[in-house]
Amino acid sequence: MLTGIHGDQAVPGLSPDERGWRKVFLREPPGYRRVNVHVRVVGQANQRYPLLFRDYLRAHPHSAQAYATLKKDLAALLPDDVDRYVDVKDAACDLIYFAAEAWARTTGWSAGQSDA
Repeated sequence: MLTGIHGDQAVPGLSPDERGWRKVFLREPPGYRRVNVHVRVVGQANQRYPLLFRDYLRAHPHSAQAYATLKKDLAALLPDDVDRYVDVKDAACDLIYFAAEAWARTTGWSAGQSDA
């Protein structure tokens, strides 16, 4: 099912041009297992972001564990406030992303090289 979400939030310091942050966001139909599918355009800022984020967390399991704890705690604290949950989570994700960009520069990481 299509949702009302049509883009990712722009990361501070990156281009705020909304074309680079557009996506299609799909959810499961009612009664099916929960799933979120994000469809992004290759080469846009919001295509690099989740790939780098994922690979950085795979290479840094303690950061991944801290991020998982944050998400669980936020879900428990804000069970009925999805917008606030997303606002807080997005800010934390940006902090991880900035660390991931530094990691990418030191390791030579590029999108598409992961084994996943």
